[in-house]
Amino acid sequence: MSLPNKYGAIIMPTGSFCLLPKSLIKDVLTSFYNHLEVGGSVILDLLLPEDFISGKVETVSYELGDDTGILFTINSQNIDWVSQKTSYIHRYELLKNGLIQQTEISNFILYWYGISEFEMMLKHAGFSEINHVFGYGDSSQKSLITFTAVKR
Repeated sequence: MSLPNKYGAIIMPTGSFCLLPKSLIKDVLTSFYNHLEVGGSVILDLLLPEDFISGKVETVSYELGDDTGILFTINSQNIDWVSQKTSYIHRYELLKNGLIQQTEISNFILYWYGISEFEMMLKHAGFSEINHVFGYGDSSQKSLITFTAVKR
């Protein structure tokens, strides 16, 4: 990423950072650092797979209108402890009047990082004043970690 502006903050919520392939993380963090003003912060959430169960299937429906909705199915495929990634198959079905109109299937991979590991990555990119909280301040929610770090 190369933009002409500098920013006071760069925010990546709800685990979006975990979608990025690990091979890009060093460059992404360096780019974030380079695009911040001095004193600017990066704020991002990481997810940990604390409740991952291989083979688990969950289905949720979302109403879009009176006769339209989405049926979303998550099929938990695999957890790779060495590569620190989980894989899923996501199926999205557009429903109209109870009938499937369209189906999309995607392979969904999430990467995770340990706390000390990610702090070192942020330091390596040049950040300081690195902090983290669990579950947006709810310490019982250990699978979501919000990191903040400052460019000095």
